[in-house]
Amino acid sequence: DVAKAINEYKRRKDLVYKYKKLTDQTFSDKISKLNLHSIRKKSSRIKGRLSTNFGIGLQMRDEQFEKEEAKFRHLERAVKVFLRSV
Repeated sequence: DVAKAINEYKRRKDLVYKYKKLTDQTFSDKISKLNLHSIRKKSSRIKGRLSTNFGIGLQMRDEQFEKEEAKFRHLERAVKVFLRSV
């Protein structure tokens, strides 16, 4: 749809203009671009990154993956032993 493509192009252009204006040199100009949604989004990303880095985040255990990994490690050791004996 041509109208949809034009609207999407204009929307992207407006977003780029909003965040990349050369006149936004002052701190207050940068703060004025922030809204509650962007602050929440950024803080949740930072919180997730910190919790992952410190090991606090929820980690799911995949038993099937652990079984397959154990098989792989066992085969890897067997191949190393075989190569040493050849």
